[in-house]
Amino acid sequence: WWTDSVPADCSTATDEDPTGHRDFLVSNKGSVATFVWTPPNAAVPMHTTKSIDYGLILEGEIELELENGDKTVLKAGNLVIQRETNHAWYNRHPTQWVKIFFGLVASTNAVNDA
Repeated sequence: WWTDSVPADCSTATDEDPTGHRDFLVSNKGSVATFVWTPPNAAVPMHTTKSIDYGLILEGEIELELENGDKTVLKAGNLVIQRETNHAWYNRHPTQWVKIFFGLVASTNAVNDA
C-alpha cells in the first residue's frame, strides 16, 4: 500500500491501485507499507532512504548494521525505527528466511546521532 502525499488526500477515489506494483522506496512526499522477505545467507548493502522507517520483525532473525559499525540482532517481535539512517541488513541463518513489515513515511533534514 502506498500514498503520494502525507497527509494522504482521502477526499477522492484514487486513479491508481494503491496495492499494485510500486517502487519500495517512498516518493519525496508519500508513504509505503510493505513486507520484505530476506533469504537465508543474504545481505542488503549499506543504503539510506529519505524516510522515517518503522520495521517490525515478523519471522526469523536479522542483523542491522549502522554506518558507524554498530550492529544489533533483531528477532521476531522487535521493532526498529530509522531516520534516514545509512544501514545494512544481514540474514546470517543458513536456511531461514526473515519476514519484516515496513512502514515508510517521507522525511527531510534528518539529523542522525548514531
